[in-house]
Amino acid sequence: MKISGPVRTRAVLLRTHDYSETSRIHRYFSEDQGVVSVMARGIRKRSAKGGASAGVFDEVELDVLLKAGRDLQTLRDVSLIRARPGLGRTPLAFTAAAVLGEIVLRHHGEEPAHIIFAVLAEALDRLEETPTDRVAGELLATGWSLVAELGFHPQLTHCVICSRVLDGQEMGRMDFEAGGLRCLRPECGARFAGPRVGPGARVQLRTLLAGRIPDLLDHLRAHLRLFNDFATVHVVGGRPLESFKVFVALLPPEEARA
Repeated sequence: MKISGPVRTRAVLLRTHDYSETSRIHRYFSEDQGVVSVMARGIRKRSAKGGASAGVFDEVELDVLLKAGRDLQTLRDVSLIRARPGLGRTPLAFTAAAVLGEIVLRHHGEEPAHIIFAVLAEALDRLEETPTDRVAGELLATGWSLVAELGFHPQLTHCVICSRVLDGQEMGRMDFEAGGLRCLRPECGARFAGPRVGPGARVQLRTLLAGRIPDLLDHLRAHLRLFNDFATVHVVGGRPLESFKVFVALLPPEEARA
């Protein structure tokens, strides 16, 4: 927590769970303070009586009293700025948003919160408008751009062992620990067991890292696995993303096999 005292900031609600018969614990990502956890006292009682409350992934104005060293901050007020009901249209879109939210909640970096907040908010807006058959591609595009903004951009142009430039037709192998591709020279990647990444996949990855879905995005399952494994190693401390497991389980069979 950066400061102590009253703070009013834009925030996105990323997680919520019941604490008692009347209260919930909310976890927000805020524009000014990053992750903020609060006790929302009485909110379940107000909701039961028809009172308005923000949903997960909605953007709010958060009025909170911060105290350094405290896990749960004091919520003073919260008001809705932008609802995102479209994310609830299918479990797939909602779970894709949950993957992004989990990455942000579990990453503890030094990047300015307002930059990550802007990337996250734009990603959620895009997912809300994405047709169901393109949600997986949009997750890859927004997910890779978020990972890159967090400071973890995979090395795709040079071998991470010998630093040689990979030519346009060369196959490589992803070394997750090293953060990029090994060439297939004997001393680099010939006997390395990482996933193979060919020239076409590298072009697609560069497009995804720029936040766009390639015109041709084939081998979808392999792309999703690559993204998940890279984020697990570099962004969230080695523990797999729980929401990603759910997302893959929800993919239509034809997409899961792609």
